[in-house]
Amino acid sequence: MIKLLLATTICLCSILPTVKARAANFTFNPTVTFEVGDGFSPGTFDGQGDTDAVFPGNFDTVVLGTFGENSENAEFNLSGLSIPVEETIAKATYQVTVLPNLTGGLGVSNIRPSGLTVRGYVGNEQPDEEDFQAGTILDTAKVSPEYIEETLNFDVTSFIQNIVSDGKNIPGFGIRAQNIGAITLDRGTFSGKGPKLLITTASTKTTVPEPSSTFGILACAFLGRLILNRKSQFLMVKTTK
Repeated sequence: MIKLLLATTICLCSILPTVKARAANFTFNPTVTFEVGDGFSPGTFDGQGDTDAVFPGNFDTVVLGTFGENSENAEFNLSGLSIPVEETIAKATYQVTVLPNLTGGLGVSNIRPSGLTVRGYVGNEQPDEEDFQAGTILDTAKVSPEYIEETLNFDVTSFIQNIVSDGKNIPGFGIRAQNIGAITLDRGTFSGKGPKLLITTASTKTTVPEPSSTFGILACAFLGRLILNRKSQFLMVKTTK
């Protein structure tokens, strides 16, 4: 009898359902990439993008030189983002790949910047010179001084959460050098390592037992107590004999 009750207790506890936290992962490729330069026109190195220095389709060299600078921009369309019910955006990462190429221009040659910064702004899927200075700096990533290929991940979680909350669908990102130097990014045409926006969602609820599970746990406790009492009575009877 005791063995039967014990088996019943183990069975009940093993089948108790619980509310489990779920997660979904989304990967977005840019709908448009482009380069914007500052200082390409004589006397206009002023921190503002130049009208005649917008290059649609580019996504390669990030340069901060002595007489000019350029950014590499990418914009994404999140209209297809479907967040599961009772979930929220938990993390968003803007990812780019740095190539080992020797890079120079605008008064700098074969010097790597110590890091890259990413700016976030609301885009329109159109290359504009204003996108050079648009938005605010979201994150900075260090760059290896060695000429190696490396993947850089920028935390853009709060920015994406706000974009989605405001009903906007086109986040844009502009990468610029943190200090003097030049570097080449992978456009991803053949490698698949181009710029990406990675979004992860998570449940808004804490993992807790469902009501039926709570009842099951109480049942397990009751049966366990019953088994102990029966075992104690059995031992007492056996001892008196």
